[in-house]
Amino acid sequence: MPSAAAPPYPRLCYATVAVIPRIVSYLYTFTYHLVGSLNDYQKERAIVKLNAKKEDRTINVIRSGKSHVIGVHELLAGDVVHLEPGDMVPADGIFISGHNVKCDESSATAESDALRKTPGDQVMRMLAEGHTELKQMDPFIISGSKVLEGVGTYLVTSVGVNSSFGKIMMAMRVNMQPTPLQVKLDGLASAIAKLGSTAAILLFFILLFRFATGLSDSTLSSSQQALNLSTS
Repeated sequence: MPSAAAPPYPRLCYATVAVIPRIVSYLYTFTYHLVGSLNDYQKERAIVKLNAKKEDRTINVIRSGKSHVIGVHELLAGDVVHLEPGDMVPADGIFISGHNVKCDESSATAESDALRKTPGDQVMRMLAEGHTELKQMDPFIISGSKVLEGVGTYLVTSVGVNSSFGKIMMAMRVNMQPTPLQVKLDGLASAIAKLGSTAAILLFFILLFRFATGLSDSTLSSSQQALNLSTS
């Protein structure tokens, strides 16, 4: 009576064993890149939050006739902002009133001289009277400048990217280049991936050679040889 044909599934054992190292290598490489990407993302988010927290500050404004203390990012055109010595001007505007207000506008104009501000209505009267001394008729408050002395208020006319400082920052924006550490880590990850793939291919051919030599030295069938190889 003829013997039953050997089940086909043992032939799959050798192929499974042979590709396991390659699968493990690919999984390791994928996991390494995934963990590295998540780590970089978390670091970038932490830096963004830190910068946002550093830039966030409160300012005193008059809005709709009432005094408020708001965050600098909540400032709107039409608000009236109080100025004091040491303040960083958050937005462009027109000086309304105050006493001996001088600003350092070197961040915007590269001029280190302290510029004295004149209220807008006074500038209009001086122009009507025929004054031509422009240094005495400067009602403009420029964002990014620093109040050196004096106190006063000014009317906000533009904020954010529409302000002078915002336009300068937008013009200076460039794509972030990877740091030397990131370049080295990327090179290390690529080297590990290539090494893992090479090792997997080498192991595949070693197992293939072992299986082929075992077939010639044994009287067992090929399916039994594959089963023995997979269980060894």
